Amino acid sequence: MRPRLAIVVSFAACLLACGEAAADVPGGPTPETPEVPGAPREPRAEEVPSQRDGTTPSVTTRDTEEAGGRWVDLGQLSDRRHRARDVRAWVPAHEEGARLPMLVVLDGQGTSEWFRIPETLSALVAEGAIEPWIVLAIDSTVDRTRELGRTDERFARFLHETVLPAARAGLPTREGRESTAILGYSYGGLAAVAATIARPDDFGRVIAMSPSLWVAQRDVIARFQHARTLPRRLWIDVGSREPDAEDLIPYMVGDARDLRDVALDRGLVFGRDVGFDEALGEGHDMSAAGRRMRAALLFALGDRDLSGETPTALSITRYPSHGRRATHAIQTQYERGARLTWPERLVEAHAGDTTLRRDVAGIDRPLTVRAFGLEATCP
Repeated sequence: MRPRLAIVVSFAACLLACGEAAADVPGGPTPETPEVPGAPREPRAEEVPSQRDGTTPSVTTRDTEEAGGRWVDLGQLSDRRHRARDVRAWVPAHEEGARLPMLVVLDGQGTSEWFRIPETLSALVAEGAIEPWIVLAIDSTVDRTRELGRTDERFARFLHETVLPAARAGLPTREGRESTAILGYSYGGLAAVAATIARPDDFGRVIAMSPSLWVAQRDVIARFQHARTLPRRLWIDVGSREPDAEDLIPYMVGDARDLRDVALDRGLVFGRDVGFDEALGEGHDMSAAGRRMRAALLFALGDRDLSGETPTALSITRYPSHGRRATHAIQTQYERGARLTWPERLVEAHAGDTTLRRDVAGIDRPLTVRAFGLEATCP
């Protein structure tokens, strides 16, 4: 059964988990992030690979080069509610005097080793798929759960009042929400969506990878439904095994589909404003996010309209079944590695003939879909 009730973690339990006293942060927030039975374990801040520990290829001292760009230290940033953490920027090669758009990356320690963002961006720029983007890497602290695993505006306010002004002062950034994106994984994916709701003038492009939308009984989905301003581009992806539970539709997959559908119901166009992908066979793993990074960056940071583009391939895959019914994914591939997992209702709008009518179907018959001038069958 899909878990819906959240159990609020007690203050004392969170202190034990974090191994710290709340008094260490004057005025710091009390931990309010709930737990869902069977929720995937979040990485602790110390488990996110550090670019300063000497074991990774990127060293973030000033003028250190990586993937055709250089790393610049912005120092340690904090405010009354948030501990000091390292903030660094990868600045790609660009024409002198040019102002560049900026991608804000949460869990910034993993920017190179796990997320592989600089090398992926450099490849896309070299192909002419997108323009160069600055990458602002914001490290997590021991307060990662309390900072990212909530749905209110506290962390977004920290970004707005402290981090973004420091970046704008020290980097050749381009102003405006259209030129500012935010990316996060898991709790970071939740925080990225929450930030664009709380501060829509700051972030016009959002990449939510494996977002923990279950937090606070899916509060961020409800907030998105009533947000005054929606993002210009929204990318959502999730592994088909998140979490690896015996549910007909794994609840993180179901939540990601629901956020997608809320965005579509609000008037965003699938393939143009909203990109969505279910990574078949992938579990809750930061390295898996790195494997999906090309499709995410290609969609979210560019202006390509896939809604009217003819795909190069069509596939339908049935999820592993724990009974007589199973969910499935209908996916399209495009040039340069772009891909989408389509809502079934939209596939039917593009199909002259299809046997599919529901997201869940019996496992005792083949599934066939005919759409976009292509046909695919799942035995």
